[in-house]
Order: sequence, then C-alpha cells, then structure tokens
Amino acid sequence: MNHDLLPSFLFKPYGEIGVEEEFYLVDKKNFSPIEDPKEFFKTLPKKLENNLGVELFDFVIETWVNKSKTIKETKKEIKQKRKLLKQHAKKFDYKIIGAGLHPNMNWRIYEHSKKQDYKRQLKRIQFPQKRNTTAGLHIHVGMGDRQKALWIANEIRRYLPLFLALSANSPFWQERDTGLQSARALIFENLPNTGIPSFHKNINEYVGYIQQLLNNNLIEKPREIWWDVRINNKYGTLEVRAPDSQNKITKTYSLLKLIYGTIDYLNKQYDRGKENTRLKQERLIQNKWQALRYGKKADFVLENQKITVKDLLEKLIQKTGLTDKDIEPIKGETGANLQRKTYKNDGMHHLLESLVI
Repeated sequence: MNHDLLPSFLFKPYGEIGVEEEFYLVDKKNFSPIEDPKEFFKTLPKKLENNLGVELFDFVIETWVNKSKTIKETKKEIKQKRKLLKQHAKKFDYKIIGAGLHPNMNWRIYEHSKKQDYKRQLKRIQFPQKRNTTAGLHIHVGMGDRQKALWIANEIRRYLPLFLALSANSPFWQERDTGLQSARALIFENLPNTGIPSFHKNINEYVGYIQQLLNNNLIEKPREIWWDVRINNKYGTLEVRAPDSQNKITKTYSLLKLIYGTIDYLNKQYDRGKENTRLKQERLIQNKWQALRYGKKADFVLENQKITVKDLLEKLIQKTGLTDKDIEPIKGETGANLQRKTYKNDGMHHLLESLVI
C-alpha cells in the first residue's frame, strides 16, 4: 500500500500541541454576522496573519495557535490569539462570539465564501453544506508515527461522546430552541465523512479507504474527511474535532487538558503493547446521540454497561492523573444550559452578548 497520504516524515514529535478555535465575527450592537469583512482581514496584525482563516461563511473565523510543547505554553498561545483577535475586531466595531452555532442567524440571507474549494463542495454536497454555519474546537497532538496515531484514533472513539457532552454549547439555531444540547453536532453530521469513524485494523486499511474516496472523486483532498477524530495528513497530528466552540476560555483550557490527558494515557497503553478495543460502531453512534441530545445528563453504554457522563468522567480523571481543579470549568453547567437560562431570563440580545469572548 502506498502511504504517500501519510508519509512517515510528516509526523511531528509526540506530544506537540495545536489548537484551532472557530468563532463568529459579529456587529457589536446587534451581534449579527458581518457580511463583508474584507478590510478586517486586509489589516490583520502580523501576529495574526498566519494564524487566522475563514470557513464556509466569511464571518465564521478560525484561529490557529502556534505549535507548543506543553499545556502551559498552549494556554498562553490561546490567550494571546484571543486577545489579538478582540483588539483587532474592536477597531471595526466588531465583537467575537464563541458557540457551536450562532443562536439567531438565518444562514439563507448570507453569501458563502468565494474560495474555490468551498464552491466545489457546495456544488457537490448542496443543502447540508449550504447551511453549515457550525463552529468547533479542534485539538491536535503530535503522534511521532502513524501506527501509534491509528491505534489511539481507534481507542479514543469511546470518549468522543463524552467530550461532546461536556462541551455542548449550541442549543439554539435560527432563534429556535432545538431541544438539543449540541445542535451543531447534528447539523455538521449531515455532511458526508463526518461523525465517529469506524475501527480501522491497520494503516493500510485506513489509507486505502481515503484513497478510494479520492480515486472515485468523492472527495478532492484528504482534509475533506471531517470525522470527530482523524489523522491529519497536513500536520502529522491526531486531531480531535468533537467539541463545540467555547466562549469561556476556562472551558477551552479544561477541554484541552482532558483531551490531551486522554491521548497521553492512551499513548502509554500503546507503548505497553495493549491491543485495541473493538468497540461496536452502532453503540458509539448511539452514545453520541445521547451526548448531543442530553449533554451532561446523557447515559452511555460501554462494555454492555450503562454509565453516566459523571461516572465516565471520574474514571477518565483517575486514568489520566488530572485533578478536579484541571477540569472544574467543564464539571459545571454546560454552555447550552447557560444559554437557555440567559434566554429565558433576559432574552436573545442578552444571550448573544453573553457569548462574546
């Protein structure tokens, strides 16, 4: 099997960390998305020039932190990028909102990005991509080699619904309460090549599947694999993509610590020669549904036993060596619950204001 899609030289040293945060660029008065932010991007400060991009809509923006070797360095990078972004937005009377979905925007009235990649995706995918206004949090960790990356990708699947449940921050869509904790997860999963991936027994099978999609013109590039966890063929990292975007930086920090800690725990298991656990795909899909519907109140089934989000988190804390202080911000109320409370007590305007980073 040709491994050109995942060449060995691509893989970063184990443990290098990268974070991508997706946000909404909005007007500071009514918090509606900015339709034409050209000047905003033309005048970026140098420290943001290579660390900020746009998604399918020009008002959905993504920050990339520089690769770091420690959680402490990464937290510093996240804080700096958020600060620079807010300072630059202020010059244009813009604000930045953090959430899995903008609560009251109507995607139909906004134009899509003019990028050729997105134009081709829109033509191929149609409606599911046209309405894709989602915003997520992506955690990258260097793997050192592709075999380890695949082993951990297989094993971490059991925890992806947990990461989603803890991060759920998108109950509203087009000004309606969806009844879900993460409507983002459901909307995004309407796209092809999304959700929790199936088990891949070896790197040949993994690469072969992606190559088949390319050969049959089902995707144009490997990065159009949008699974909740994937081996990133551009950066040589394992990329966890399950969480909603966060407005509160403390929640981003806690999710980073938990996901990195989980990967580090699984790395140790791999080094000890542990075999992959072949989890049933249908069970994982059901667990994800529970997570996006109920958030922290979800019940999962693993090894044929029911387990609550709270209990699974406690077990994972013990395995990773994290402390309650490390994950305290995500042990409290989800962003989704806080959004609902704010909306009920103060209305949509105050809800939008509460999501400003």
